[in-house]
Amino acid sequence: MHRAVRRRLHVYQLSRLVHASPAQWERLLTSMEEDKERAYNYYQPMRQAAAQLCSLGLAKRDLIVGKLISDAARIRAGKGQNPVRDNVRAFEAFELNFYPKVRTMIRSLLREDQQGGVTFEGLKITGLPHLEVEDRKGNVRYVFLYPSIWNRDDLKAYLELLYEIVRVRFRADPKSIWCMGLREGKTIRFKPSRSIRRKCQEAAQHFCRFATAQEESEQ
Repeated sequence: MHRAVRRRLHVYQLSRLVHASPAQWERLLTSMEEDKERAYNYYQPMRQAAAQLCSLGLAKRDLIVGKLISDAARIRAGKGQNPVRDNVRAFEAFELNFYPKVRTMIRSLLREDQQGGVTFEGLKITGLPHLEVEDRKGNVRYVFLYPSIWNRDDLKAYLELLYEIVRVRFRADPKSIWCMGLREGKTIRFKPSRSIRRKCQEAAQHFCRFATAQEESEQ
């Protein structure tokens, strides 16, 4: 029996394929599942702490930071990495630059079921923003906590795909996407792009063809 070839990708994975050449795909697909989990887990203490700060407020800050440090200390660090330092810095950037702009925490999406996905060009794309909040102007915003340094094109593709999920699942408009750049403490503006969307569509279509060809070759 041949093994089933999945037709489901996380937005992180598909965004990495959008600007890659087809020749790079097999290598990327082999490495990306592990990379996705490692990248997500590295900053998970910060994301959880940001959600707790929005829910519990500054009165619980010391407890929140203590838990963040404890959780980050258990992360297996790679060469040159310092999970405690990096998570604390990212959290402090959120606290200083973005927390004052949040009026109300609506809900954390960190533990929401992401398996259903959204159909996009025959492919199920999964993933969610990190938080759903109301900003000081009374607008509902979907927060992506961004502490890393990604390739600029990869980030654009990620936000385009994340917006597709937000549009379908939450029926929200592009202005609802709030990408919090925690390196520089500034919002990274998102504006839908026809050219980026087209490239995302082409990548999804190509992945489906790739999966079908792989499945047929294993029969």
